[in-house]
Amino acid sequence: CDGLWDNVACWPDTPAGQTAVQPCPPYVKEFRKDANATRQCTEDGTWYFLPETNQAWSNYNFCSKVEEETFNVSFNAVYLRVLKQVVKFGYALSMVALFLAIFITLYFRYLRCPRNILHINLYLSFIVRAFTNFLKEMLFFSGMGLRKDFIHWECKLLMSLFNYSIVANAMWIFVEGLYIHTLIFFDIYVESSQIHWYIALGWGLSLLVIIPWVVTKALLEDVLCWNVHSDSTYFWIIRGPVTICLVLSFIFFLNIIRALFTKLRNNSSESRNNQHKTLAKSTLLLIPLFGVPYVIFLWMPDKIPDVLDTIRICFELTFHSFNGFLVALLFCFLNTEVSH
Repeated sequence: CDGLWDNVACWPDTPAGQTAVQPCPPYVKEFRKDANATRQCTEDGTWYFLPETNQAWSNYNFCSKVEEETFNVSFNAVYLRVLKQVVKFGYALSMVALFLAIFITLYFRYLRCPRNILHINLYLSFIVRAFTNFLKEMLFFSGMGLRKDFIHWECKLLMSLFNYSIVANAMWIFVEGLYIHTLIFFDIYVESSQIHWYIALGWGLSLLVIIPWVVTKALLEDVLCWNVHSDSTYFWIIRGPVTICLVLSFIFFLNIIRALFTKLRNNSSESRNNQHKTLAKSTLLLIPLFGVPYVIFLWMPDKIPDVLDTIRICFELTFHSFNGFLVALLFCFLNTEVSH
C-alpha cells in the first residue's frame, strides 16, 4: 500500500497483509500520547475500507481519551448515549418554545416594542444554535465530518456556521445586558428607529469574529473538518470574543443589581419604580442565568481529572441544550406583560 496523508497523520508504505502502527499524533489535543494508531493494508495491496463510509480507514480508537481506564468503558458508552438523548430533547424543546415565543410576540401588536424586538433576535440566536447542532449531529460521522468526505468544503461550511451560532448567541446575551445597562444608567429608551444598531451589533460583530477564524483555518490549519485544533491559539479567535462577551454580561449584571437597588430605594415614584422593574426583570433573570455558570467553567483548566471533566461536559451540554427553553420561559411564558 502506498504511503499517504489521511489528514490526521502520515502513513508510510506498508507491505500487503500487514498493519502499519505509529504513535497517536501529539498535535491532536484530544488524543492520548501513550497509545498507537493503526492502518491495515489488505492482502490485495489496498488500504482497508470501512463499510459504513466506504472509505479507507485509519484506526484512532485507541488514541481517544475515552479509552482510559479511569472510567469503566461500558459505563461511558451508556452515559454518552443517555447524554446525547438528553441534549437532543433539550434542543428540540428549546426550538419549539422559541418559535412559539416569537409567534406570540409578533401576533400581538402591543408586544411589538423595541425591547421585545431585541428578545426576538435573542430567540433567533438560540434557534440557529440548536438548528446547526442538529445538523452536525445528523450529518457528521463519528463527530469527525460528513460521511462522504471529512475534508469537503460543505463540512467546513457547516462547522463555520456552527461556530458562528455560538458567537452570535454569546453576542446577543451581551446585547441584552448592554440594552438594560444603558437604560438603567443613562435613562435612554431605545426607539424603533434606533433598534437596528443593536441588531447590527448582535449579528454583524459575530460575523467579524468568525471571518478571521475561517481565513486562519483555511490558510494555517486546514485539517479535517476544521473541528480539530492542533494549535489552540487559533481557537482563541472565537473563544476570546465569546469569553469577553460573557464576562461583560456578568459585570453588567452586578452593576445593574447595584444601581437598581439604589434607584428603587431612593425613587419615591411608584410608577417609575414599576417601570424600571418591568424593563429590568427579564434581563436581570437572563444575565445571572447565563453569566454565572459560564464564568465558573470558562476558567477551568484544560487538563483536569476525568471525573471533573465528565461533570463539566455533562453540565455544559445539558445547559446549552435547555438554554433556549429557559429564555422563552422567562422572557415570554412567565412574563406578566405577555399574560396581560
